[in-house]
Amino acid sequence: MNRINFIKNILLGTLGLSSIQSLSGFPTIINNPSKNIKLITTTIAGFNYYDGPTTENKLEEGDTLKFRRTPNNTYDNNAIEIYWQAHKLGFIPKPHNKIIAQLMDSKEHITGRIRHINKTDSYWNRIYFGIYLAR
Repeated sequence: MNRINFIKNILLGTLGLSSIQSLSGFPTIINNPSKNIKLITTTIAGFNYYDGPTTENKLEEGDTLKFRRTPNNTYDNNAIEIYWQAHKLGFIPKPHNKIIAQLMDSKEHITGRIRHINKTDSYWNRIYFGIYLAR
């Protein structure tokens, strides 16, 4: 059994979860977020280089985030872009993206929610968000 199947079996097998595919590169809306499995809470890498500074006053805790895999990224073949509405906020940090990228590549449904906003902190630590495996 390869590593991704092992992880999927641990996360999904004993819980009876099924694979949900995304549409047009983005996951579909989750109807019942309370049933999602939280994978990690982290910050947004590159927040100050994309639409973060122009959208931060519109962001609210609890807002849904969408993810898009970018396997041809020059710097990281596990790269995952983070979007709020149509605005690119940045990336899932490289130390946290490998398993999530593998799950997305296996057509598992991954979603995110803003957990905490601290507008006085540095851009690197300003937004904390949760990453969830949808049930």
